[in-house]
Amino acid sequence: MAAFGLFPAMLATGLGSDVQRPLATVVVCGLASATALTLLLLPGLYYWLESRFEKSRFEKSRFKNRTPRNRTSPSPATRSPEASA
Repeated sequence: MAAFGLFPAMLATGLGSDVQRPLATVVVCGLASATALTLLLLPGLYYWLESRFEKSRFEKSRFKNRTPRNRTSPSPATRSPEASA
């Protein structure tokens, strides 16, 4: 709302406007850029990072639960008798 209040001062050309115009421009543009960053960029950045971490977490769990190809579980006939006791 403050940006809308200072918008006429930013566009003013009358007497004394040479002092107020730069300050009004900085305030209006600063509020507009901060709003855009907060409402658009940060949620998008959060979504991108979250999906990236989820993907890496999925990859880690997939490789963690994987058994090597050349190893197989021992069959009951090859197990030692101590292991079954």
